[in-house]
Amino acid sequence: MTSEVMVLVTFGLQCLDMKRFLLALVLVPFTVFSLGVVFRQGFFGFLTLAWREPWGMQIFLDLCIALFLVSSWIRKDARERGIPSLPYLLAIPFLGSIGALAYLVHREVASKRA
Repeated sequence: MTSEVMVLVTFGLQCLDMKRFLLALVLVPFTVFSLGVVFRQGFFGFLTLAWREPWGMQIFLDLCIALFLVSSWIRKDARERGIPSLPYLLAIPFLGSIGALAYLVHREVASKRA
């Protein structure tokens, strides 16, 4: 019985480490790519596309709605876990998904400590 519990605990820790690894695997390259695009096109370069192309505007509006929903979840989840949400909620309008991904990384690190 004890060995079965140890296997489950070990598997659970490996899953947490894998989750953190996957989050970092998405966060770091996406951040680097985003910074490169902003450097070449400017911070508001996406608005040119959004105003010019209906699909660009549709994607922009869809992203705004999705980030609003994610922000609502972050606020609630952070309150339940005792994690500060304000830095991430302020980052999301300026950094988009990078702010949400950073919150998820913080959330996983905080759960590992608890």
